[in-house]
Amino acid sequence: MLGPALKAHPHRDQRFTLQYCQLADRAQFRRMRTLGVCVNLFANHHLYRGDAYYALTVGPDRALRMNACRTALDQRVPMAIHCGAPVTPLGPLFTAWCAVNRRTASGRVQGAAEKITVAEALYAITLGAAYTLQLDHEVGSIEVGNHADFAVLDADPTGVEDADLRDINVWGTVQGADFSSQCAVTKAVIRVPAKVPAAVPVTVIGGYLGAGKTTLINHLLRTANGVRLAVLVNEFGALSIDEDLIEAEDGNIISIAGGCICCSFGDDLSAALMDICAFKPPPDHILIEASGVAIPAVIDNSLTVLAGGQSNGIVVLVDAETVEAAFEDIYIGDAVQRQLAEADLLIVNKLDLIECAEQIFLEDWLTQKAPLARQVPAKHAKVPLDAVLGGGLRKRYADVTDHVGTVFDNLVLRPKANTNATLLAKALASQQYGVIRAKGFIHNQDGLHLLLQVVEPRWQLAVVPDGSVCQSDCAIICIGLRGRLNKTGLSRFCRGCHGN
Repeated sequence: MLGPALKAHPHRDQRFTLQYCQLADRAQFRRMRTLGVCVNLFANHHLYRGDAYYALTVGPDRALRMNACRTALDQRVPMAIHCGAPVTPLGPLFTAWCAVNRRTASGRVQGAAEKITVAEALYAITLGAAYTLQLDHEVGSIEVGNHADFAVLDADPTGVEDADLRDINVWGTVQGADFSSQCAVTKAVIRVPAKVPAAVPVTVIGGYLGAGKTTLINHLLRTANGVRLAVLVNEFGALSIDEDLIEAEDGNIISIAGGCICCSFGDDLSAALMDICAFKPPPDHILIEASGVAIPAVIDNSLTVLAGGQSNGIVVLVDAETVEAAFEDIYIGDAVQRQLAEADLLIVNKLDLIECAEQIFLEDWLTQKAPLARQVPAKHAKVPLDAVLGGGLRKRYADVTDHVGTVFDNLVLRPKANTNATLLAKALASQQYGVIRAKGFIHNQDGLHLLLQVVEPRWQLAVVPDGSVCQSDCAIICIGLRGRLNKTGLSRFCRGCHGN
């Protein structure tokens, strides 16, 4: 269709761009060049689905030439590469690594003949992408006349081994005349905002179909107790909000009793998140309900590039009766395995459907499959709000204990001014004291007030704007399973962090 259309309506610089084109062959790339179109290839797919494509879906011959970057360049087709977010995580250097190395999850090189060089991959994620959008006169390079927007890396991509390309961190960014330095680390992040409101915490809720996500969200909305929750779902049909909670409906937003809202984001999660974060006043916490077959970590990773939202971790619901069978299933096992492995917190739901001996076995089995995740037992997805969100949303910390019940225990730490925040955060995030979640404010040794968030084993400290927190607000609510939360040890360690 494109050929006749261009013949009837010639255009010297149309730059129509074909997306994905994963199985295009050499003849089709030649045809692209003849028509003057561009291509945007999905480089990340080899790592995430390459093995399945090779063994189950399209077979070895097609899998080896899938996302044929080398052929595209050899045929002189203008090319960009992308990650397909939120299907796979946002990260241009990671996408470049995928195109350069073509590694699958099992470690195989899939189609070495289609590898491209580091220089070619860097061009594809910068000027190549800008060219397909007809924006190469504005972005994609920092030549005279273009916007002065670029990233400063902590290593030269052309000076490292190809396999190490994805490990390079962004040291800082320049946008226009504004410079921002941020040293990326794996387990902890300290962000210093320039007198902007604190980011809204975002928790991603995942779990395979039937695990109880909708039941959990309804329970959280019903027990919000003044916390303004915003729930984002792909479409309202996928989430049945209890009718007695609904106050009003307006387009893609449902108003819930107690100041909460539910918003449908369709196919544009990023725009919906930015819209929600811009609300006046903003919500206290955002919950994103991932579909049953989605990988929650992909959504969570995308939060790193969105202003106004800050990752609060991944909660995955587990159907105690069926999770082991689903884990081994040839069709859905891959998704279930990823969901478990990347969870920060597992809500082991429907425990009433299995015997006590099976519960003990399941706890051990989940520990093996998801060693980094803490487990919270549940029936009918009823868990305390603070066990999911991390606590600390209210300044009256006594209020958070009202609905903890018999399964959970809690402790409020009140660190003094001049506390070593990093030392305390690391201790809370370790398994030593039995903390599942922790959140609150600390006055550190540099005279700054910090917001602490812990989702074991990850921790995060963020500077809060001047004047928004006083010393009387400095307290940390810690949530753990009853009998496993070491209150005495935590209190002693917190006192020891003062002045150290």
